[in-house]
Amino acid sequence: MGHRLGSALACTALVFATTSSTPAQERSEEIVRQFPFLDDESCAGSRSVGDTSCGYLIGSGRLEENERIGILPKQRERDLRHGTDELLAAIDDASLALYRATRTKLWVGNIARRGGGDIPWSVSHNSGRDADIAFGYQDLLGRAADPPDLVPLNSAGVSAQHGLRFDVGRTWLVVKALLESPHAQVQYLFISAPLKNLLLVHAKRIAEPDALVLKAAEVLRQPGGSGAHDDHLHVRVYCSERDTLAGCKDAGVEHSWHRGFDDAKRRRIGELREFLGSADASVRRRATDRLVLLDAREALDAVAAGLADVDDSVRRAAVNAIGAFGAESHVDRLAALWSTEPEFLVRIALLEAATKLGGAASGTLLARAVGVPERLPSELDRAVAAWRELASPPAAAIAPHLFPWAFPHREVTSLEALFFPALVAHDDWLGPLAAEAHLATALQLAAIDAAARSERLEPAGALANLLNAEDADVRFAADRALAFTTNQPPLWSGAVASVRPPSTACSRWRQLLAKNAAAPRDAWLVSGFRGAGFDIAAIHPRYAWELVRATASSDHLSFNAQRALMRLFDHRPPSLAWSKKDACSHWLRWLEGNRTSQRLAAPNPALRVTCSNALE
Repeated sequence: MGHRLGSALACTALVFATTSSTPAQERSEEIVRQFPFLDDESCAGSRSVGDTSCGYLIGSGRLEENERIGILPKQRERDLRHGTDELLAAIDDASLALYRATRTKLWVGNIARRGGGDIPWSVSHNSGRDADIAFGYQDLLGRAADPPDLVPLNSAGVSAQHGLRFDVGRTWLVVKALLESPHAQVQYLFISAPLKNLLLVHAKRIAEPDALVLKAAEVLRQPGGSGAHDDHLHVRVYCSERDTLAGCKDAGVEHSWHRGFDDAKRRRIGELREFLGSADASVRRRATDRLVLLDAREALDAVAAGLADVDDSVRRAAVNAIGAFGAESHVDRLAALWSTEPEFLVRIALLEAATKLGGAASGTLLARAVGVPERLPSELDRAVAAWRELASPPAAAIAPHLFPWAFPHREVTSLEALFFPALVAHDDWLGPLAAEAHLATALQLAAIDAAARSERLEPAGALANLLNAEDADVRFAADRALAFTTNQPPLWSGAVASVRPPSTACSRWRQLLAKNAAAPRDAWLVSGFRGAGFDIAAIHPRYAWELVRATASSDHLSFNAQRALMRLFDHRPPSLAWSKKDACSHWLRWLEGNRTSQRLAAPNPALRVTCSNALE
């Protein structure tokens, strides 16, 4: 079929560089992923990891054009032709059926990036199991026509603008071949309701088997909360067995005829637990990572034993596992490790895990972490003190640059700039010492960022204490974190807090925190929204449309509005990683598509304009 990458490429973690004159917004960036293969398995073949909205793709196949398959021009430029082996094989089956019957091409749009992940043109297509396939089209004289793009059709199946109409017969050939493909199990064929009806009427008219028509009626559907799909057929296939053992997650309807792989998954989890006892630290780490991908919560205690492992990569994997499927009660284990853990990357993982687990204990740990950074290693302060006694002018000049906490009133000088590169390049102990100093600041900034995303009030006091910090980056990060935590406006609107605020401004923050110390966080959220002009009296579904409007607002308001919507409606798209325009538009579409079940009134028409005008 000509769509597989070479096995060596599929099994190695390479940096995929793209060189193209195509504008950045029209070509997707490729992503490199590491995958924890174990020694008892082959790394050949594709793996779809995670779900279709938040997952990624390992060892992807590549769709090649030929006499039967074409990629539409705009989508060809984006280079989104990668998918799982099973999906690409099913597309190949459909193209073969179409070509044999009509001698016409199957035209394909977006599939996925080489390594999967988000693409700007869709909220799914992340894990290689989704593909956009063009309808069959005819011109107005009834002749088969190749589309210039994905052409939208009205409810009668006509596009007056392009002089095209829905070719029901050719499109049905594609639908039938996809449903009958032995290579993949099709979960959805998203299409607008009027076009679905045209297909089913055609299938019955040509006397297709009742079982096939019934299956098509189940799989063909107009999705809720997204576009009507009146310009293409969106194919989604279920996880294959190989995908399932890699951590693939199906979401949505499970058809009665779907064959799952739960037994194989349970067996694999048992095998991975055995690998946790390996003498090879790399195997222990990979087994832990793989159990996380499989969401093996039943293995939590076995995985948590890795917190005491002698190898820092295993400890980091264990921390990630606790963050992935632990509970608030596990924060105490993380806090105990924080007190003794010397490795920078493990401490970063601890912060992220605490943010995911939540709860008061998590907030307390983050409050502790955002304070004055702990120096690594412990001898650093003594080394700096000894160094200050040196008579060497170069050393005296460069010391404040490397260790500003020891020289709070020293400005950078031209002498410092002159000697800094030479000293770092030639002194065998100065370089590592400087690196440790910068790691300490980096750790503090990471803790501040984790506190910003934690939705906990416990770190607020420690953050307020940093508003007069020496380091401008720390000041700005603390101010931003306070805005996210409390939903109140920040002191600085620029990217760098180069000028310290008046002490009265910091005092007002502390007074505000002290005055409202007993207030629940939802009260802070409501206060912030109302202060910014949003008619939100409570974090409640009846204010959903105002919360959607707030997603297009300032960073802290947008973050808190999206998190509130996720909590209220138990719908958790990765919208915080999208532009405000995309996030606002998604929430508007999703809530409109679920208005009946959520008992919501119609949104104000101006909300659509708000979303379209939000920042990209």
